[in-house]
Amino acid sequence: GVNKRSFVPSVEMSDCMFEVTERKTRGQEGFLVIFRAQNPDDFYWWNVGGWRNTKHGLEKKGSQGNAILHHVPGSVETDRDYRLRVVVRGRRLRCWLDGDLIHDICDATFTTGSVGLGTWNTSVIYREPKLVELDQLGDASRASFEKKGTFGTTLAAGVKAWQASSPTQSLPPRALLR
Repeated sequence: GVNKRSFVPSVEMSDCMFEVTERKTRGQEGFLVIFRAQNPDDFYWWNVGGWRNTKHGLEKKGSQGNAILHHVPGSVETDRDYRLRVVVRGRRLRCWLDGDLIHDICDATFTTGSVGLGTWNTSVIYREPKLVELDQLGDASRASFEKKGTFGTTLAAGVKAWQASSPTQSLPPRALLR
C-alpha cells in the first residue's frame, strides 16, 4: 500500500540490528525502516529513496517536531531487491544499503523502542525481516526473531494487511512471543 506504517509493539529494544529486504514495485518514493519507536508518533525512520526518489535520509519524527538528521543523494530502482540494515547502539545510529554504510550519526532522542516498516507514495514488498538484540560487546546475544521465525511471519502478515488498514497499524504482540 501507499502511505502506510506498521509497528511491532511489545518488542522493546535499545541496542539492536534490524534488517529487511525491500523491493519497490511502483511509485515516486522509496521505503521506510522504522526503529526505536516509542509509539506511532515518536520514532526514527530511515527514508530510502525519499524526496521523490532523490535522497536517503535519517529522520526523527515526533510530537516535539520532525528533523532530518542526515541525508545523502540516492535513489532506488523499481523491481530491484535492496537489503537494508539498521544498527543502533547507545546514541549511535547506523544504516547500510546493500552492505554500504550510508548514515553514521549520534542522537539520543529515543533510546529504546520497537521497530516497523512504512511506505510513502509508493508500493513496496518486504521480505526476510530479521531483528537481533545486541549485547554489551555489540555481538548478537539473542537471535530469536530470525527471518523464518514468528517475527518475520507476523511482520509480513501485518504488511499484507496494510491494504485494508488505517494509515498506522500495530501488529499483534502475542504472535511475537511464542
